[in-house]
Amino acid sequence: MKFKIQHKLLLGSMLILLITIILVAVTGRIWFQHEFQQFLAKNQISMESLAPPPRDRPAFGGFEQIFLLFTIFGAVLATIMSFVFARYLVTPLERVIQATQAIAKGNYKSRVTSSSKDEVGELCVAVNEMASELEKMEQIRRDLVSNVAHELATPLTNIGGYLRAINDGTIKYGDEMKETLVLLESETDRLSNLVGDVRALYWVDSPKKDLKLEKLDLNKLIKEVVKNMKPKFETKSLDFEMSLQEDLPTVEVDRDKFIQVMMNLLANAIAYTSDGGHIAVSTGVKNDEVFIAIKDDGIGISKEDIPYIFERFYRVDKSRSRKTGGTGVGLTIVKDLIDAHSGRMEVKSKFGKGSEFFVYLPISHP
Repeated sequence: MKFKIQHKLLLGSMLILLITIILVAVTGRIWFQHEFQQFLAKNQISMESLAPPPRDRPAFGGFEQIFLLFTIFGAVLATIMSFVFARYLVTPLERVIQATQAIAKGNYKSRVTSSSKDEVGELCVAVNEMASELEKMEQIRRDLVSNVAHELATPLTNIGGYLRAINDGTIKYGDEMKETLVLLESETDRLSNLVGDVRALYWVDSPKKDLKLEKLDLNKLIKEVVKNMKPKFETKSLDFEMSLQEDLPTVEVDRDKFIQVMMNLLANAIAYTSDGGHIAVSTGVKNDEVFIAIKDDGIGISKEDIPYIFERFYRVDKSRSRKTGGTGVGLTIVKDLIDAHSGRMEVKSKFGKGSEFFVYLPISHP
């Protein structure tokens, strides 16, 4: 037989009440007899002289009758109070059970209502917080699947179209074929970037973040990234400028992770800068940190949007989100990677004028 908490509390209260009544009754009777005997002895009164005739003696003495009535009344009252208290304690627990069962079935909007401030109330708050986090994670999962599906569809459709055109002879060998191969390479790069973002997001969410730290020259790494991204600058006829401080102190970084940071920041600048616009990269030292600044004269970010730009899937300009492409996690990945290096980020921007992102990393001392 399965006993609920309510039944256990009720039975426990009744058992405690029964033991208390027995102890009080036995103790009271012993104490009363002892005191009465002392009173008789002190006043030299015999028990026989107090005994009434048999025909006048009641079945129970007055004391016994009153004690029995009060005992019955107290037991009934205690049982009712125990039941009420048990219901008061168990009701929010039943709500918690219902909510957790709903959450287990995927209803992450389920919440527990409780006004108590005790441990049960804290349990309800914890369940609600868990449900909120699960709801948030589910939304992140849905957004990621949606964005990845969209970003996969476009290049795959383009690649398929180009290959079919080559296969049926629509695209002839020569200059047209070279242009098509360049476009195919561009689409495969887009797919590679998408896979890189998804892998980086997995790394960011993993509880253990392994970094292969080594002392590196950031200027050299930045030049390497810029060289690889030169075709993207040329595609939009962007004016690119580099101002790298000489003899920049070395910094301990994970080479691959830092390259990804720079690629994401530059890709973001390119995406939100109009054709013929200007992008500048500079490095320097401030206090005990090395900084990298990426500045553009693109669409900029409003003051209201700046606090949210590092959140996953947040889009500053939602009308341009599909045009610019991407999974919407680029800046999230950047910030998490910099945080993992014990660094920090700053953003300065003015809507319609452009943005400047700063990356600060601690100098590596010998």
